[in-house]
Amino acid sequence: MKMENLFNSINIDLSKNIFELNGKRIEHVSELELSCEGDNWFLRITKDEFYTGTRGQKIME
Repeated sequence: MKMENLFNSINIDLSKNIFELNGKRIEHVSELELSCEGDNWFLRITKDEFYTGTRGQKIME
């Protein structure tokens, strides 16, 4: 599923292990593609999400 979000800012500091997108910390990014066409900037990220479960667990809503 393709989701589009507004891209305002990116902050990457490898020495401090910081990756922020639009001022919010992002984790588990496995791929990043930054491109520009004229005045328009585009950012695509691929992010891993992890889920765990146990037999007999109750579903919370």
